[in-house]
Amino acid sequence: MIEVHADTDGLTIEGVTLACEVPPAWRLLAIGPKSQTYRPRETDPSTWREIFSPDRDCTVRNVRIAGVRLAEEDQELPLDRLVTVIEQRPNVDYPRTQPKGGTGRGHWVR
Repeated sequence: MIEVHADTDGLTIEGVTLACEVPPAWRLLAIGPKSQTYRPRETDPSTWREIFSPDRDCTVRNVRIAGVRLAEEDQELPLDRLVTVIEQRPNVDYPRTQPKGGTGRGHWVR
């Protein structure tokens, strides 16, 4: 999977053959902020920090995806089967479960 977590203008993905089974929820491109917790001291949540910026929005423009197909199939996969736009939500169970989550979201300008 390709993950875009920052503002981007111009991204091309072309001529990809997926030679494996693809689960229904899988997407090739994810647009939006990511949440991942760095835990330098595993049992001390006061030392934990976010690696990314889950509260920031990001905008992606001019995305071109063409020629993505499953092996041994002639038809290209439809765009809605290839792209997901992320909308973070705070994890109400943090720090018991990770990651922390956030309020950021991805924006895909078509």
